[in-house]
Amino acid sequence: MVAEYAARQNRIKLLELKFQQHLAAVAGSRSTELFVYHWEEAEKVRKEILQQLAPWAAKPVAETSTAKLQQQYKAFFGDPKDPVFQAEIRRLIDHWQKGSKHGKRTAS
Repeated sequence: MVAEYAARQNRIKLLELKFQQHLAAVAGSRSTELFVYHWEEAEKVRKEILQQLAPWAAKPVAETSTAKLQQQYKAFFGDPKDPVFQAEIRRLIDHWQKGSKHGKRTAS
């Protein structure tokens, strides 16, 4: 697990360096062809970095499936339309608001 994390961090660092190199080339480009090439390559690398840092954010919304996210939320927290769920959330909010009136917050 640690080795995988280190490898991922190294990959991200290398991608960042590659990205910076392309941006430097864009800034110094004297021809349109070189400018366009390095700009497009920098964009590819930017997307790769985003994929490494936040895989869910690198995909279009249609691919992440809002319905799937809602299903996962319901499985983890409960159905927001369920009266029992709503009562529990209301109880928590009331508890937090009561604690904040006295200058303190509690989560129990």
